[in-house]
Amino acid sequence: MAIVSPALLLAKAFVLTQMSACPLAAQAPRVEIMLAAAKPKYITTAPLAELNGTLQGDLDSTLESDSQLFPGGAMAAETSAGDISVEFSSQLADEDANACIYIDKVQLVVSYAPTIFLAKELGAPGHECRLKMTKDHEERHVAADIALLDDGIARMKMKMLLFLRGGGGVKGPFHSDYVAGQQHDLEKAVDRILKPMVGQLLSDRRDRQSSIDTPENFKEEKSLCAAPGKAAAVPSPAPSAK
Repeated sequence: MAIVSPALLLAKAFVLTQMSACPLAAQAPRVEIMLAAAKPKYITTAPLAELNGTLQGDLDSTLESDSQLFPGGAMAAETSAGDISVEFSSQLADEDANACIYIDKVQLVVSYAPTIFLAKELGAPGHECRLKMTKDHEERHVAADIALLDDGIARMKMKMLLFLRGGGGVKGPFHSDYVAGQQHDLEKAVDRILKPMVGQLLSDRRDRQSSIDTPENFKEEKSLCAAPGKAAAVPSPAPSAK
């Protein structure tokens, strides 16, 4: 008569329960990925040289592109994603205390807080048009950010919903003693989908900003403040620190 160890029996029982089907979830999974966008803050008291020095090396500002073509203004934004929250429910699958767990909701908030810097020199008499043009230009940067973030969040939400409704948000059946570990595995699966997409979104945001600051755009906006036969006055940017 063959002798089978208790550990082997337990392993076989675990495999058999894994082969059973889970009942349908009580409710469809939900995905809530939201953009929390603050209104721009305006700083208008810093001289041009101080403005350039403060934002030097800030990858989340438009100083690198703006200072070359749009001296006197810049936009910097703090963009971040909070912790990914996952809510679960469970159901017993049979009379042997085997259970299934389901992802009920995935939630993530992406925060965006822009600051628009307008050099103090633009507030001098005679620069009213230039001040307005620069302000409008920096607000275009903010609008471009929000449009890109909205689009990226929609793609993240769709990919997460496809994963969950395709069965990725269900695990089991397995003995109820294993619930905590299986929940952790599901949380890691959600992270593997969303975290790279968040990182790519922040990278895309930086790339998009430089597309607004072009010689063609500068020429068009500068002409808005030029009197007939006279070019618009533009403050000279301070030399960049190397």
